Amino acid sequence: MKQRLSHLCSIHRNGFRLLKVVRQLDRNLIPLFILQAVFGAVLPYISILLSAKVIDLLLTGSYRRAAYYTLVMVSASLLTAAILAILNYYTNIGRRMCQERLDVLIREKAMELDYTTMEDPEILKALQNAEAATRFSGGLAYLVRIYHELLQYTLSLITAIVLTASFCLALPGRLTLQKHLEETSGGTDLLSVLSHPAITAGILLLAWTIGLFLTKKQSAVIRAMEDNIAEKHYQAEAVFSYWATDVISNLESEKTIRVNHMTNLVDTNHADSYAQIKPFYRSMGTSDTLKFLSEGLETGLFSIVAYLLVILKILANAISIGSFSKYTGALIQFNTSFNKLIWAENMIQRIVKNMLPMADFLDRTNQMETGSLHVEKRNDHYMEIEFHDVGFRYPGAEEFSLRHVNLKLTPKQKLAIPTRQRRSRPVWSRQASGNSSPGFPRAWKQ
Repeated sequence: MKQRLSHLCSIHRNGFRLLKVVRQLDRNLIPLFILQAVFGAVLPYISILLSAKVIDLLLTGSYRRAAYYTLVMVSASLLTAAILAILNYYTNIGRRMCQERLDVLIREKAMELDYTTMEDPEILKALQNAEAATRFSGGLAYLVRIYHELLQYTLSLITAIVLTASFCLALPGRLTLQKHLEETSGGTDLLSVLSHPAITAGILLLAWTIGLFLTKKQSAVIRAMEDNIAEKHYQAEAVFSYWATDVISNLESEKTIRVNHMTNLVDTNHADSYAQIKPFYRSMGTSDTLKFLSEGLETGLFSIVAYLLVILKILANAISIGSFSKYTGALIQFNTSFNKLIWAENMIQRIVKNMLPMADFLDRTNQMETGSLHVEKRNDHYMEIEFHDVGFRYPGAEEFSLRHVNLKLTPKQKLAIPTRQRRSRPVWSRQASGNSSPGFPRAWKQ
């Protein structure tokens, strides 16, 4: 349990790292999603709570008050839905802009880093895989959307827990049913026992535990399938996209393919790449089907138990008839919200795992700015680079690429470097920028 909790904290710690990147790209996107989560959690409870009040007023003959509450319910639902539509419009725009700004941010970061880092093939490979995985996972803003769902269903779950607690604590016999129900009170003792708070809570807890077990078991199977898909699919998709877009659909390459008789080669590779991604699409369909069936089965079983318990409470005079819609809606929201939290948690783990290399790349420090050569800032903005007997030799080489370099450079001064060896020029440039330790430690900037 402790290890699982530590793993969960690590996942969300990395998730918040990615959310900081989103905030850097768009400061308004996360607040918009928070507002959307709040209004999304409020919307279903408007009808759940007010419809119960309307039904009770109609049963007591208070038609004018019932009409008033109906108007309030409809107006509040329309207003909340309109606000959600506006928020959804702006969040969709923000999601698209976030991915485009992320592409720019990655390239700006690559240009800021020193040559030694960007020449590392492992770093470049990790960056390319992270970019592909980010796009495959729906973009960085999709992570914000999943956290938005996590917040929305958490708020909905808290509200449902309060209503469920009030439902369980409702004592039998505290209300008087209408005359047509009073005549059928022969089973009052049995109903009182079944609708006792402890019995009601126990039945709900048992039904919820069974549903939780089924959901956790099925979510583990589906998560394993999705992890396998996410790990390999985007790589196979990149290969297929290369042959379909960069080769077959490229007009400039058609002549080369035709002249060099490469048609069969291209067709074969295109067919092979399609055969590689086809099983992933089949697995994605199977994963979605299993998830839909699992949610439907678990929700359906819990709904049956919820309806029966609410009916028992009504027959035992514990709650009013109008409370049927309130408490059935609250119980179903409780179960649905908890299941959604489990699926959202699984989704966050997969997305964070795929996007973490991108966050690591963006957090890399620029070795060019923290090199071995000292930089002294002056108030008059006058800078110069001075070399005193500087040399450099590649590891294992017999000859020096640079030897006994002595010079001083000032801003806007031009320098020609004629050398027999082509590699001496980049070596000299690296010495001047501080990216390579000098063979003779007597070079500095000031």
